[in-house]
Amino acid sequence: MGECACLLGTDIGAYDTCGHLCKYCYANVNPVLVKENMRKHNPASPFLIGGHMPGDIVREAKQESWIDRQIRLEF
Repeated sequence: MGECACLLGTDIGAYDTCGHLCKYCYANVNPVLVKENMRKHNPASPFLIGGHMPGDIVREAKQESWIDRQIRLEF
């Protein structure tokens, strides 16, 4: 447990936007830019960073959680 789960998810679609900051992640090059991009994130927007601009097209995509909420006893 505790490993990076990026491989299991859907590509986020923009470099320097993942707040996990995994040491060997290909998607982040600049931690300062990651933090700046995270501040630009708007949870009410369908976009990863900021809001939509004229001409943008938004398409729905099926998102599936990889979180396993099954309780287990580890021996």
